[in-house]
Amino acid sequence: MQKLYLLLLLFYFIYGAKSQVIPFKVSGRYQLLGQVTNVTIDVLEHFNWTTVAFIYNTNYFERCQKMFIDFERVLKYTNSHVQIVQSYKTSFDPTYEEFGKFLNEISDKTRVILSCFDDDMYKRKFLISMFDNGLNNDEWVHINMEYRNFGFHTNIKDVTGEYYLFYKDVYETTPDGRSDDAFQMAKKMFSIDLTRRQSTSLIDDKDVLENINKWPFYCSDCDVSNLTTLSRYAWYLNDAIYFWASLLNKTLPLYGDEAFVNYSLLRRHCPGKYYGKTGEMIYGENCIRTAYLQLRGLDESESSIIYLTYNFSSIKVYKKDLIVSNFTRTMFANWGNKIPLNVPTCGYKGKSCPIDIFKDHLTEVIIVGVIIIMFLIFFAIFTIYVIIKTNRKKNEELMRWIVPYVKLEKPLPSKNEINESLNSFVSSAPSQSSDKILNIKQETAKFIFAHLDGEAVAGEKHLLIFEPSKEQKIELNKLLSWEHENINKFYGMSLDAKLPISLWKYCKRGSLFDILQLDHSIFDAFFLVSLIKDLVEGLHFIHNSFLHYHGRLTSKNCLLSGQWQLKISGFNLFSYRSCQKVKTKDKLWTAPEILRNDNLTASKIFIVLL
Repeated sequence: MQKLYLLLLLFYFIYGAKSQVIPFKVSGRYQLLGQVTNVTIDVLEHFNWTTVAFIYNTNYFERCQKMFIDFERVLKYTNSHVQIVQSYKTSFDPTYEEFGKFLNEISDKTRVILSCFDDDMYKRKFLISMFDNGLNNDEWVHINMEYRNFGFHTNIKDVTGEYYLFYKDVYETTPDGRSDDAFQMAKKMFSIDLTRRQSTSLIDDKDVLENINKWPFYCSDCDVSNLTTLSRYAWYLNDAIYFWASLLNKTLPLYGDEAFVNYSLLRRHCPGKYYGKTGEMIYGENCIRTAYLQLRGLDESESSIIYLTYNFSSIKVYKKDLIVSNFTRTMFANWGNKIPLNVPTCGYKGKSCPIDIFKDHLTEVIIVGVIIIMFLIFFAIFTIYVIIKTNRKKNEELMRWIVPYVKLEKPLPSKNEINESLNSFVSSAPSQSSDKILNIKQETAKFIFAHLDGEAVAGEKHLLIFEPSKEQKIELNKLLSWEHENINKFYGMSLDAKLPISLWKYCKRGSLFDILQLDHSIFDAFFLVSLIKDLVEGLHFIHNSFLHYHGRLTSKNCLLSGQWQLKISGFNLFSYRSCQKVKTKDKLWTAPEILRNDNLTASKIFIVLL
């Protein structure tokens, strides 16, 4: 009989006693804790949660403390990346201050909390503390580790015989009204716990308690007056005794009474399947019952939802089943359909968050944006203005050679002056002023005579319409800047008259052609050499300029000033002049090679003319 009571005592402490005092472990605590730990680590790694904090409350049996020790041990001997950054063991009756201190210490280290509480009242209290400390957001994850087959329920029944959810206010006689707050945090919690299909629906806890003093217990001194339900472990005790009895049925016929003292005989016959009040029991060669664990959560309707299951075939080998396919929309619906990160986007301290200026500084953004837009508008207007002004200035610079026709002041000769007019430039007496001479000059089909800003000018008419290119405009501008004593001053062109007009400084003594037609006593050798010298120096200047050659040099465009100084004229825009028809008599000064080939141009022909 003593051996029988020893074995009964052995089986009763399957989940509570220290494993080292049990010589024959029918279902060892250490192995079961290891399975809970393995499942927890797998869940953490599945969602890449590698930094965790562990808080546990323990009683005299130190169940949760052993859970924590086992968790540390498994982490140490595995290659898991999970690490405990903070752990805390509460007092037997933890306070809100304890919980608050723990939550404050881990706030800059992790966002994942593992917990184990020997009393559901303290588990509820911890949820309320989380709520009060502002953890009701989408960053925090709470995983409760158990092996009591409670899940989200407690071992207290309501009037209908259903177990209360653990976060309900059922532990004190005076309600605290915090059930809704606790529920908000329970939705942010997952539960890893045993799950077995129970075969106890036909058994009434009340009937068992009322018959505790009868067969088979005969407990006359058991006070059960304040109890309404049996311990959850009662059914495991039942199945442990049933399993022991099943082993005796196998071993007694073979070994007799030796089966009571030689535990190795029982161990040999452990492997197999057995069916008890807690459902199917599977034992391996090491005589350890394999666990069936589930990861569960709560939805808005307070229903417990299964997300993952782990069916162990040995201590370390299990089959993992994903019950849901879309974790974000089911398992993490209470987190805004997003899986919480191991490290929040803004960091644990909230200081590493990328600044959303449109959200955090909308007013400043609007003000700065308006200023920037105004600046850009101003800058664009200013840039356009500068570009327009610059282009206008460039265009004005490029068009300096244009002389409006209205600026040409034609002389208005009197009748006497008209009668006294001469047919050639040289017919005027040397003593006459240029203004007086200009007054008697008559406009011809080829020339016009006028005053431009007080200067006497002669204008050569062109029969072709002139639409200058950019290169021709640049060339005309360069000609305006020419200053040489043997080059006649070019004043530009007038394009708004009936015909284009090239304007030159008026030389009152006319052309060399006109002078050579006269028999004049001044034409001595010294005078002629002086003229030739002036002509050569003028040609030298042209040949060394960008123009390179005159192209239409004749004695008619070699003019003489009032001081009898020769000045070369008619050298502007050879590209334009070359398109004009040349009279037959003007070809007298054209080189033979040019006459043979109109496309040939060369400065060497000047030598021939000279």
